[in-house]
Amino acid sequence: MTKRDESLSTLDEVATQIDLEGIKIVYVEGETDQRFYTAWAIRRLKVTEMDLIRLNKVLIQSVNNVDTTTLSDDDNLNSNSNRTNVIRLAKEAHSKNINIRCIADRDVGHDCVNFNYPTLLWTDFPAIESYAVTPQILDSLNLLHLSRSLPDSRELIPQLSFALRELFAVRKTNNHLPQPKYKKGLEKNSSLYTFDVTKTVSHEICHSIPANLLPSDSADPRTYSYGHDIAELLMAAYSSKIKNRKNGAIKDVVALENAMRNCILMYCDDEPLFTSLYAWLTDSN
Repeated sequence: MTKRDESLSTLDEVATQIDLEGIKIVYVEGETDQRFYTAWAIRRLKVTEMDLIRLNKVLIQSVNNVDTTTLSDDDNLNSNSNRTNVIRLAKEAHSKNINIRCIADRDVGHDCVNFNYPTLLWTDFPAIESYAVTPQILDSLNLLHLSRSLPDSRELIPQLSFALRELFAVRKTNNHLPQPKYKKGLEKNSSLYTFDVTKTVSHEICHSIPANLLPSDSADPRTYSYGHDIAELLMAAYSSKIKNRKNGAIKDVVALENAMRNCILMYCDDEPLFTSLYAWLTDSN
């Protein structure tokens, strides 16, 4: 029998902490999400990071802080990803009447119908980064972080949406798709309208691309903007312009996604996930 990691909390220990300290705990998929939601809570509740826990009694943690080996298994969850562990944690907390909130990425929508508990909140779109695909956020990203390296949002969103739709259709039938080779899908020195998804994934996967799963042209592009695809596509198409700026150049996808999340923070308050989370955090019960 594997010895459990004593540095991690069991769900029962979390429940005890909540009762003793009178705090509200939000669990998210990883450290990047933890920083994002903490920054959002600081701004939304108008407090410092120290006061978030000291005065507001709010703690936002990665699911990596929980000993998920002590949680019940579920036959409908067949991976050991952080997303799966967030869902398992929310399910067991609900069964034990433990008042926490867990936030999971919607991804392509698998699991969302099967797992529906008050303790579980889903992102409104595939991932946090998906919220960026609006004119306001992309223009803010372009102005504040990229010195207008990208086209105006009116030009950028249609071509970005074209490529994102293609990738989303592939992901719908490949839950664990290996990272696409984004640059291979683009013609040299051309726009994202030239993106060919069949050149970015293996030959076997190409044959399974279902045309009928392509999102509608009229759909909100955020609904089919898979998180990491956005920055990867922008970097593939506009790498030289993004990287070669004189001041504050962004050198990789990680830095670009950090900049995207900074801009998302400015506009996300009215989205359903964030209104639900704010209501729970400010509820005195």
